[in-house]
Amino acid sequence: MQDNKYYILRQISLILICLLFSNLLLADVIKIGIAGPFSGTYVAAGDQQWQGALQAVEDINAQGGINGNKLMLVSADDACNTKKAEAIAENFVKNNEVKAVVGHNCSATTVAASKIYAAANMLMITPASTTPSITENGFNTIFRTCGRDDDQAKIAAYFMIKKLKAKKIAIIYDNSVYGKSVAENTKIALDKLGVKVVLYKEITHDNSNNSALIKSLSDIKPDVIYFGGLHTDAGNFLKYLREQKISTTFFGSDGIASPDFVRYAGGPNNVKNVYMTFFNDPLSISEAKKVIAKLRDKYITPTGYTLNSYAAVQAIAAALQNAPDDKLSEWLHQNHVDSVIGKLQWDQKGDLTKVPFIVYKWNNEGGYEPYWTP
Repeated sequence: MQDNKYYILRQISLILICLLFSNLLLADVIKIGIAGPFSGTYVAAGDQQWQGALQAVEDINAQGGINGNKLMLVSADDACNTKKAEAIAENFVKNNEVKAVVGHNCSATTVAASKIYAAANMLMITPASTTPSITENGFNTIFRTCGRDDDQAKIAAYFMIKKLKAKKIAIIYDNSVYGKSVAENTKIALDKLGVKVVLYKEITHDNSNNSALIKSLSDIKPDVIYFGGLHTDAGNFLKYLREQKISTTFFGSDGIASPDFVRYAGGPNNVKNVYMTFFNDPLSISEAKKVIAKLRDKYITPTGYTLNSYAAVQAIAAALQNAPDDKLSEWLHQNHVDSVIGKLQWDQKGDLTKVPFIVYKWNNEGGYEPYWTP
């Protein structure tokens, strides 16, 4: 009888342990959505986003996760398509296990998806979308770990006028939401500094208007050609310029911060001495150096917004660590986060209070280096 009693108690204990272990397994994963262009024309930008976020998740989990629970990424490919982005946002919102989202990447998809996340009170942090309108809609749950087009436009305009001594500036832009935004903001910044833009034209993806643009540029002879847009169109247009023996100084926005820019431009020789605005040099931050070393050990070069994506995961993790699921955005508005790209603090719009854009210069090896800090 005594043995039977101990047997029953032991079985009850085993059942309780199994139930406890099952509960731990169920609570062991905290899902974070990640949405971006993981296929298609802009897959290079999606790779940056994915690699940065994945490394952050690995590092946070190695340090014990969030209150003992591990993070897991749930990826969704929007291919920089607004309809796909909206569908992804709807799915993430309906999936009660997804706590927050790293994304989207292209400005158009971020604009499209942001209203859906905001309506559902879901935290979304974009590591790369710079169009100002994203955070001008009064959405409390939308944040960035990157800057805005009007911020980088002011720096680009000042640099072209004061450092490059440009008197005549042509602005060419692609027909993306991002391209139009950064071009318009740069034109506004130049106007405020008293320099008139001598040519302001949109380029088509099929390059059908290249000949007319080349003729206009040849006639006008601008000191600088500023290109607002993504690395694909920027690279193609730069290649065409150089093939037509136009050696005018070329200045790009942060959308060209990708090794694929070199490929589209026709090689390192064509990108040599090209300028661009981009986020502050991460090598000046000790934590960034450690993360960069880990990525390079995996044969990953953390170009573009890789580290901004890492920082987006860090910000989400900090909020999850310190606030209930329905208060994540509120916590971020009230607190700062120490991240791989420095101290992050947001205003009520969800924009960073300090956005250290600087000017980079591409070299003859197909890489870019810090060149001028405002």
